Amino acid sequence: MVFKERLKEKRTEANLTQVELAEKAGVTARTIQNYELGSRKPSNMVTIQKIADALNTTTEYLLGSSGTYVVEAHEKGGAKAAKDIESCSAFIIPPPVYSIAKSVYDKYH
Repeated sequence: MVFKERLKEKRTEANLTQVELAEKAGVTARTIQNYELGSRKPSNMVTIQKIADALNTTTEYLLGSSGTYVVEAHEKGGAKAAKDIESCSAFIIPPPVYSIAKSVYDKYH
């Protein structure tokens, strides 16, 4: 399952319309619509965190393990960096190993 599907799933579970979620998260309804259609992807963790909070979930669940890397790359290096990371996402380690690897990475960086 990808971001757009997880977002819609959580919004539906919360019994919220796109407009209601947008208001709770402080974004436009068009933003939520674009995310759910997959025509746009989130480009910063602040927005994703607001959406996750409004849906009582985590950014990790919404994005998946590789999605977090993509957004962080976009924040730090722009659209090209995000695209480069996204193209490598098939080679990113699975979620259980990701948690361990991230802990080690965070410890030393």
